[in-house]
Amino acid sequence: MALEPATPQQVAYLSYMSVKGTNMMFKDKASAHIESLKQRVHDSPPESALKRRHSDWMRDRFRMYPDLFESELRLFLDEGLPSSLHLWIGSRMKGSSAKLTKAQIKQVMKSLSRENADWWMEDEYHQLFYERLSQLFPNTVDGKFSEPKNSSRTKSLLGGGCFGVFALGVIGVTGLITCWP
Repeated sequence: MALEPATPQQVAYLSYMSVKGTNMMFKDKASAHIESLKQRVHDSPPESALKRRHSDWMRDRFRMYPDLFESELRLFLDEGLPSSLHLWIGSRMKGSSAKLTKAQIKQVMKSLSRENADWWMEDEYHQLFYERLSQLFPNTVDGKFSEPKNSSRTKSLLGGGCFGVFALGVIGVTGLITCWP
């Protein structure tokens, strides 16, 4: 078997995660580094710098390498982000008079995108989404709003959860887990 150079996606991820020598790495070694990193990220506490860096990669890669991750970006905006937003609202809003639908989420996203195409890259994108949802579909958020129990764990799971699931598809695990009931 001939040694193949690491893929551009592997090099981009490993470089972002501060792995040295990625430009001259072979595909099998890059895969081993990625597997090791995934395990270290998984084993890290929610507030760790490594977990935060990995979570940041989920959005930063689209800004840094738009051509390299173009198809993943389209899939993310169509499925991953709406699912993440649905989970985020569902974990905080109880007893609203109307159920939040995927179509409503996409309408809110479209409204936000008309003003700023990269609104979802902002640190407070959940809040931006919630405020616009409140304006466009107030009956979906007229219940009781509360931070979920164990909020730091929930933030790491829901704040970046679908980003994380999505990214694993890019660096080695295929498929996208959707969050719709």
